[in-house]
Amino acid sequence: MKAVNKKENIYSFKGISKVFKFTAIQTFKNKTYLISMIMFVFMLTIMSPLMIIMSNQGQKTVKGIQEKSVDELKVKSITVVDKSGSGLSKDDIVMSLLDYQDTEITFSDDDKAEIAKDGVILVISADTENGMRKENYNVIISDDSVVSSLEAESIAKKVMQTVSNGRIAEAGIDESVSASLQNGVSTGRVYSQEEFDEKESGAISASSLTSYILQFSIIVFFVSTFSASYIIASVNEEKTSKLVETLLVSVRPMALIFGKILGTLTYILVTLILGIIGNNIATKVMENLGYDTEAQGDAFKFGVLTKFGTGYTVLIVFSVVIAILFFGILSGIMGSTCVQPEDQQSATSSVLMVGMLGYMLSIMLPAMIQNKDIVYNVMAIVPPVSFFSNAMLLATGKISWLVGIVSYGIEIILLVLIFFICAKTYRKLIINDSKKAKFIDVIKMARE
Repeated sequence: MKAVNKKENIYSFKGISKVFKFTAIQTFKNKTYLISMIMFVFMLTIMSPLMIIMSNQGQKTVKGIQEKSVDELKVKSITVVDKSGSGLSKDDIVMSLLDYQDTEITFSDDDKAEIAKDGVILVISADTENGMRKENYNVIISDDSVVSSLEAESIAKKVMQTVSNGRIAEAGIDESVSASLQNGVSTGRVYSQEEFDEKESGAISASSLTSYILQFSIIVFFVSTFSASYIIASVNEEKTSKLVETLLVSVRPMALIFGKILGTLTYILVTLILGIIGNNIATKVMENLGYDTEAQGDAFKFGVLTKFGTGYTVLIVFSVVIAILFFGILSGIMGSTCVQPEDQQSATSSVLMVGMLGYMLSIMLPAMIQNKDIVYNVMAIVPPVSFFSNAMLLATGKISWLVGIVSYGIEIILLVLIFFICAKTYRKLIINDSKKAKFIDVIKMARE
């Protein structure tokens, strides 16, 4: 083997293009990885129809439940806030809600009034969508309400249906075309007071933030941990087969690891893009078949990448790149510590553990801790959680730009640190075949 040139630049990327091309070609030619790609694309494609079917079936089950008896109804007072100018009267409401004839029904202009535990506020508003007037029937219940969401939603639907039927009758329109008129009316949904205030002010609710973080963290977890497993396997294979000794003659160590990262990333991005395309096509097909595609939620839509505008899209992509580089370099180091093929499992598990920790905490912490401001700031500045959440926290306004800058600063410092560790130790580790090095041994080696 060629003697190590002590004057060699350990940070050199000489030969990176060769490694990149070789890694990408070998990955796409590998039958195991092709099968993995097909399986992932298939899984992501059918996930949307399955979730839509299950959600729609759940809705049908709810609709199929018999109406509760009057004695079981919890709503004792209904306040109507008509912002749409529909001209609804108390008699109209009474006719809509025959089961609530003994319920106190009042009209008001204040949708922020205090709500009793057994009361609801029905807010009727109107806006324009695609040139068509659209009415929204939303129900607000108190945060400690005894009224179920099902009962509150039923009230909104009954009033909406009465209004719709009245307009159809006045217009003399045949029942066969009445369904088309429903497109201009929305039944809305049931809100707690906190959620409705957030909706009116344009703020992002806690449930929406959880959905955005879930979408983003799934992407980060997939591209980071999947690339990690491949990089470790590739490094271990080259090391045990002695191929790396040949490669290091013409390729610098840092070019070797970064070429693998870029080659693996190409494979992962193609897989992810095909999966998202398949998911969107499947969702569109289900929509054309008459299913309610909104019922599936947002977890597998991946619209979070572009939802917040061009500026935040760049920021989100930047966050994903930082995560990929961090886990990629860490994987290269852990893979180079292996001596025997069986060492690969423990090295992969170590990297996956770090990724899983960040992924799980990013979606669990907001639900576990009451003081949201504190938990959001902690999530943003503490790796590895920050890799899976800081972009969403910044895009939704849950953290300030100052905290965001500190967050990215910490991640970049950590990335530079692990880069230096890799540069100083990778050559020694990759040609070491005596015993498996522990991470503490890598740190000591880097300090020499």
